[in-house]
Amino acid sequence: MSTSLFHGLEGQNIYFKPLNTDDAKVIHSYASDENVKRFISWPLMKTLEETHNYIEEMLRRETAGTHLYASVVIKSTQEIIGTAMIFGFDMKRNMQKSAMFFIVNTGAKVMVQKLSL
Repeated sequence: MSTSLFHGLEGQNIYFKPLNTDDAKVIHSYASDENVKRFISWPLMKTLEETHNYIEEMLRRETAGTHLYASVVIKSTQEIIGTAMIFGFDMKRNMQKSAMFFIVNTGAKVMVQKLSL
């Protein structure tokens, strides 16, 4: 899957947009949640600066072609509610080697969905 295709995915109520460091504060709200950490390989983010730096690392991985990341956004409010990611992706062979995760921050709780393809 191409980066532009992944970033352009949308449904009736949500869409994906490219991950960027401007969204670090929102991403930090679930990247610093210990309940989320149990399900994903991200380190637990203790500060906003750590989250910002980790987003920069994620963007480097995406540029290298091994990972795809997108913010999940509610169309009606433009609120970022989570992150979608594919990692271990072989862009040359157009094959996913690992899993896709959706991390969705629903206010009082965070849902992590791992999809093995």
